[in-house]
Amino acid sequence: MNAIVHFLKDFEIWIYVFLGLVGLLTLRKFILALREWQGTIFGLERDNAQRRLNEASSLLVLLILMGVGEFLLTSFIYPTIPNVEVLPTATLSVLTTPTVTLQPANGIRPTEQIATASTPVTTNSAQQSGCIPGELEFTYPKSTDTINGIVEIKGTVNVPDLGFYKYEYSVPGSNTWVTIAAGNGVKVNEVLGNWDTGQLQPGNYLLHLVAYDNTGKQLTPCETPVTIVANASP
Repeated sequence: MNAIVHFLKDFEIWIYVFLGLVGLLTLRKFILALREWQGTIFGLERDNAQRRLNEASSLLVLLILMGVGEFLLTSFIYPTIPNVEVLPTATLSVLTTPTVTLQPANGIRPTEQIATASTPVTTNSAQQSGCIPGELEFTYPKSTDTINGIVEIKGTVNVPDLGFYKYEYSVPGSNTWVTIAAGNGVKVNEVLGNWDTGQLQPGNYLLHLVAYDNTGKQLTPCETPVTIVANASP
């Protein structure tokens, strides 16, 4: 099912072009059949014209329904289907900020490095980005947590004019985000869904919580780093 939905999304423009071309040809047949039906008076000829007119009308209605279905699926249903969407999203990697080492002075080497970052939006935790307590945040896992197996994701999605939300993951330094699941309705420190980390390699990952308003506009996402560890051996 996901493969079919993904195909319809990837080739959305070409599907509209195909439906439009077939629709123009069908409309021409409809007009010709209508003129023929209006110009015939004998029973057999009129019946044949009526049959062609009905066929063209049925095909036009079918093409219109297919176009409407394609629009509804790609615009409203597709974004809410879990594990179907891979979004290239430009984002600031908070785990890979550059460092500058102080130059030695009077023969004494500095023992500290000063980490610099280009004005990220942060909350109380320096490792989180874009999260707003009480509005858009993960309450579990947090940036200090290590996780494995099937993880119950908890958080808050309580923004004005909420349409729907989704949560996704990536690796630090990558601009590719993989949707885990989506949902709708206000959540206040509630379960958003589950994340099966068993198929992922242990290491550092970024969790993204993205909310959309009821016009489909994406709001500033909440991002938090997590660490996936291997399951303990029995």
